[in-house]
Amino acid sequence: MRTRVLVLLILLSVTVFAETPDELIKAGHWKRARVMIETAYAQNPKDVKPIVWMAQLKRVLGDLDGAQKLLEQAIAIDPNSFEAHFHLADVMGDQLSKASVLKQMSGAGKLRHEIELSVQLKPSDIDAHWGLMQYYMQAPGIAGGSKDKAREQVAAISKISPSWGFLAQAEFNNHEKQPAADLYKQAYDADPKNYNAVLAYANLALSQKNWDLGERLGREMIQLDRGRSQGYSALAFAYVSQKKWNDLDAILADAEKNIPDSRAPFFNAGRALADTGFDNARGERYLRYYLQQEPELNGTKFSRVHWRLGQIMEKSSRKADAIAEYQTAVRLEPGFEPAQKDLKRLK
Repeated sequence: MRTRVLVLLILLSVTVFAETPDELIKAGHWKRARVMIETAYAQNPKDVKPIVWMAQLKRVLGDLDGAQKLLEQAIAIDPNSFEAHFHLADVMGDQLSKASVLKQMSGAGKLRHEIELSVQLKPSDIDAHWGLMQYYMQAPGIAGGSKDKAREQVAAISKISPSWGFLAQAEFNNHEKQPAADLYKQAYDADPKNYNAVLAYANLALSQKNWDLGERLGREMIQLDRGRSQGYSALAFAYVSQKKWNDLDAILADAEKNIPDSRAPFFNAGRALADTGFDNARGERYLRYYLQQEPELNGTKFSRVHWRLGQIMEKSSRKADAIAEYQTAVRLEPGFEPAQKDLKRLK
């Protein structure tokens, strides 16, 4: 009996603490999610859930056509799949953002249909309402865009979650070039456990150089979820800005312990040092450390890291090294204009 109870407890612990692809994707751990997604899809290629996961993976890898085909396959299997319609809208939005004006206009109706259908299928989903709000804000009137309808979606989000409602209102105000700063504090006050609200309020505090508040909010994010990088990055930025080197080393060590598969906090610390020029050797060390590990699939590209290294080389009066870093950035990402401009300026 004791053995059976022990086995049951072990199985329960595995169930409770096991990570799912959805949880990993939400936290930004695409490398870990990829292994699970590819395995699930190989085992169940005709099940909607693995198909939708694989489509999300293809999207983040840049294969939008492949993602769309998979999602259309999922919808053919289950026409009422919220996840399939919702992610199809995301993919179509990405495709149209890169398309000509003519294709944007011809595809807008289908995109709008998918977003509206997502809301109908799951009226309680904040992300679906958020996507519809974005569509109404950004689309021209001839394609169904409407400020009034966008405001209706803000109201709908507010009914589901007051905290998210303030964030939605801030998004609308920013689009309309109206004041939004106070809304981030209201979103935080409405729900201090809403990770996105804490993050938005922290970003505001840091942009205003309110280091004490930024530090407090960064620590709160880590308390809410030690497996996400944003809290560590917020603290790293605050510590660099105040030259708190011991605190910076400590938080980066903590980040590496808790999220070993992501070195985003090291990049963000290096980026802050590249901007300030406070400690060029330290900034170079952090950025080169970031380059030693494959980034998250949706993480900072190596081209951007080499561009930042070029800035540090310039501040260190190492012109030849700066040119080499800018050249590497352009080679890795030929369309990256900031690196192109800096390279042209130095040469």
